[in-house]
Amino acid sequence: MGGMSERMTSARLRDQSIHGLSLADYGRLSRAEMIGKLRAYAEHERARAQAVLEAKDEDIVVETYVGVIVGRKLEEVTQ
Repeated sequence: MGGMSERMTSARLRDQSIHGLSLADYGRLSRAEMIGKLRAYAEHERARAQAVLEAKDEDIVVETYVGVIVGRKLEEVTQ
């Protein structure tokens, strides 16, 4: 599993591009299965978003670092 030519199935809202909330999985899955997976993923994302929206500023960590893939020279931004 996981090759460049594997069959994939994806799900997204019709009016959103691939850059909207979408989900893909390996294999040829049914419409119902993918809708269920997309909705479960959306619930997970909603919980994560709600945690950020409800957090106090002091509970949010802001950091700066060098490198896009591997972060080096990590420093917390306090101001």
